[in-house]
Amino acid sequence: MKTLKNTILIGLMTLLLSSLSFAQNFDSNRMNRDIKIMESILNELFKIEAKTNTASGSNSALQVRSMSGNLAFSSFNRSSNQVSGNYIPGYGIIFKVPYLISSNISSISVVKNEEKPNITFYYDANENSGDNQVSEETVINRIKDFLKDYAPTIGQLKNGEHITIVYGKRNENLPHLRVFNISGESKAEEEVEQVPVITVSAKTEDLLALKNGSLSSDNFADRLIISKQDKEEKQRLDLEVMGNILKTAFEEGDGDSFHLINTNSLSYVSIDGFGVHYTLDMHRGHGLEAFTFGAIRSFGRADSEEAEESAKKIQEAREKREATLKTEYETLKDQMKQYLVDYGRTLNSLESDQFLIVTTNISDHQDIVPAQVNFQLKKSILEQLDRGQISREAAMNAVTITEY
Repeated sequence: MKTLKNTILIGLMTLLLSSLSFAQNFDSNRMNRDIKIMESILNELFKIEAKTNTASGSNSALQVRSMSGNLAFSSFNRSSNQVSGNYIPGYGIIFKVPYLISSNISSISVVKNEEKPNITFYYDANENSGDNQVSEETVINRIKDFLKDYAPTIGQLKNGEHITIVYGKRNENLPHLRVFNISGESKAEEEVEQVPVITVSAKTEDLLALKNGSLSSDNFADRLIISKQDKEEKQRLDLEVMGNILKTAFEEGDGDSFHLINTNSLSYVSIDGFGVHYTLDMHRGHGLEAFTFGAIRSFGRADSEEAEESAKKIQEAREKREATLKTEYETLKDQMKQYLVDYGRTLNSLESDQFLIVTTNISDHQDIVPAQVNFQLKKSILEQLDRGQISREAAMNAVTITEY
């Protein structure tokens, strides 16, 4: 029995030391740089141009136009219209690609005609061929090209981790075509045709083998894990409910805390064999204005009492802003741990060895607080809490927090 205990202790120490070694060698700035570069590449690969048939039957680009005349109009949500990437220790990197990426289309307008209007999306404005039309096949092909040509340049991933691309997201509000005349007497609505949610995943080992030439491009493509989910496919209710809980908990309040940017700032993806990953886009927003004096250090004549007093007030304002934001950030972390422990236990579709992961992307005040924070909790911890084997405090302490 003593020998067994020693063996277990040695094993635990080995795991601890290996994780500490990785943490010491891990360069978060490099990882952030790699993710940002890959986000920009994916944004370019999936940028679209919208086309429609006009009354004359010819194809013309959709234009951003004012609400006048016989037009159809539909708005995009800009806040969720960019690629976002997150590194999850133990799993790897997940890139979420929205259905429609465009830097110059904030609305759709099209001349009304008697026939059913037909909107088609292409990747390239000047080449409207089948290879460039947005479809299930072309989406998968573009993801494959990204994984072959660009993903192998990402460093620091360990064997057993992945790079996963999720195209589209559940319950994303795609634009609708609204057709009417100027008097508003007649109107109709046509839904833009969607491709399913598509997930393509590559293992780190395969990416390294492709990079060093020991694995061919064709064999690499064969090893990719590809799955898709049609919009009609039933969602897991417990995952949806957890998303609503987080949305309710961090929606915009009285302006004295970090909160969701808007109602569409939360999304999630189910990771086969690993768990579920929620992403919350947050900011501090109004209520605490950033210090705006910039490089100005003082007011009044140099070396005067007025200048010294101004400089003192400026420094005090900076220190107060920094202290307030740091306090509110710590509150955010404490609240998130509580929500994961108190409500994560309702995720019955997760297995004991799977994880509940929440990533908060903070868009402002990055000179004081991290731009990204990952919270990770294993389902087995919550099961131990339910059985009374550990305390609520111990469960919250088991939440792994990684800041970038």
